[in-house]
Amino acid sequence: MEHLQKYRVLLEVIYKKTDPSNPDGDFLTEAIKALDKLNTLSQVCIFQETVMRGSTRKWEWPDLVTPPERQRFTGEEAKRQS
Repeated sequence: MEHLQKYRVLLEVIYKKTDPSNPDGDFLTEAIKALDKLNTLSQVCIFQETVMRGSTRKWEWPDLVTPPERQRFTGEEAKRQS
């Protein structure tokens, strides 16, 4: 999971240094989105594994949802999900 986060940061740096007219910018944007989804999926898998093993880490609903996804929910819905 740590590597996924590092790859995302690296891709963001490359994207920021890429000329806006370069078509590779679109591919970099898609790669960043894909890494976000993969990161979310890996968090869910880790959550499922740790729950089965009695992990001491307490996972909450916001830990499993990306910030952009959390912003789509109203305050009431976020409380309900928690």
